[in-house]
Amino acid sequence: MLAVTMDDFNLPENSERALERDLRIRSALPVRAAAFVSGKNETRSTFDRVLSDWADDGHIIANHSYSHMNSSENETEVIIRDIARNHDLLSERAGFEPYFRFPFLAGGRDLAQQDDYRAFLSDAGYIVAPVTIDTYDWNVTARLEKPGADRARIGDYYLRSVRTMAKHAHASALALGLKNLPHLMLVHHNALNALFLGPLLKTLQSDGWEIVDAKTAMDHPVMAGPPPRIDGWGNRLNLLRRAAGVEVPAFPDELQNFGTPAMDALGL
Repeated sequence: MLAVTMDDFNLPENSERALERDLRIRSALPVRAAAFVSGKNETRSTFDRVLSDWADDGHIIANHSYSHMNSSENETEVIIRDIARNHDLLSERAGFEPYFRFPFLAGGRDLAQQDDYRAFLSDAGYIVAPVTIDTYDWNVTARLEKPGADRARIGDYYLRSVRTMAKHAHASALALGLKNLPHLMLVHHNALNALFLGPLLKTLQSDGWEIVDAKTAMDHPVMAGPPPRIDGWGNRLNLLRRAAGVEVPAFPDELQNFGTPAMDALGL
């Protein structure tokens, strides 16, 4: 099982392009997804329309901070104010639910800062939504945006790489004794997913993955509960592995360094 969570919502300046991209993305979603929105994008003329369309389709609107700063590289008070600013922007909107995701999955530079963030978010009623399948789509998108980019080959690579990542996440969960874990897959609201999110989800379904409601996955005890209290942040499965001292399958070579060497080797 896996659920789709989509971050950022960096919308194109061109209104027609932004709405067309958003429609293609929403049309690819078979069940409720979660939209983790950075409020800085409110400057786009289509911001309200896009979020309203997501809510009308039944999807969750969630907090991804206002300015999309790295929470591990800034002072705690600055980040807390930024999260609160985004809460004020989004919390009265249709579809809003109190889920939060740290930009860059960066949850604090040390245990003290991590504890401060967790205490603030807990007091504010938030559940922090982790990630277990990171698609690295932001890095693939950079290749798509190059002049003369071969869309078909980039799309093929994207589907293959996410299949590999999902397979690794499933094997890691099994090694941790989490046989029926509903995974949270991270993608972004971008041109790549306007083109390939639909084919990606169909490919994953053909591999046996069930696409489930994002709320079901985010409310699972392993996801909704606090992460292990260890120094570090990122993928929830990696944190669980480190805390438990469990050996999991080696991370795939083709996904090292966010897939950059593999894409270079393919000439993408």
